[in-house]
Amino acid sequence: VRGSNLRARTVEYQHKLRCEIYNNAVLKHFAEGDGKLKIFVDKVFQWDNIIEAHQYLESNQSMGKIVVQVTQ
Repeated sequence: VRGSNLRARTVEYQHKLRCEIYNNAVLKHFAEGDGKLKIFVDKVFQWDNIIEAHQYLESNQSMGKIVVQVTQ
């Protein structure tokens, strides 16, 4: 499983799943692995496209983190 959309699930279900993932995957990874977590970046938007980024987030299509780049 690479990602999951939990927005449609109950708060209780989300809490239970988060606890299971933390206890069975995260802690195990740190105990047995190299101590690093890999973050999956789904999409990167420029600051000028912040509206598009927000629409993408609201569309429930994202399967990872959405990054908005802010440049000077």
